[in-house]
Amino acid sequence: MVEKINILTADGRTVELRIRNRRRVAVRADQLPNSPPRVRLMCNGVGIELRLAWNKPIHGFYVYYVPAEDYRILADVLGKGHKIMPCVLHV
Repeated sequence: MVEKINILTADGRTVELRIRNRRRVAVRADQLPNSPPRVRLMCNGVGIELRLAWNKPIHGFYVYYVPAEDYRILADVLGKGHKIMPCVLHV
């Protein structure tokens, strides 16, 4: 199952995150032109660290791995059913 959520970046752009139940988060390569090895997703004052799983896009997406303890926080925010997630992506 894939959950598609729009969030804002720290510089005010909107990007789409595709979140899988296997603790993977994908961002379209054209929405994230550079692929930093780590990005931080700030949700409700809590930082969620995302680590790049592969150094090049896969099918047009950069894939990031979410640690288990951070995935629970992310799943809690997703469970609230927001169309625009109350989070900011710091690249």
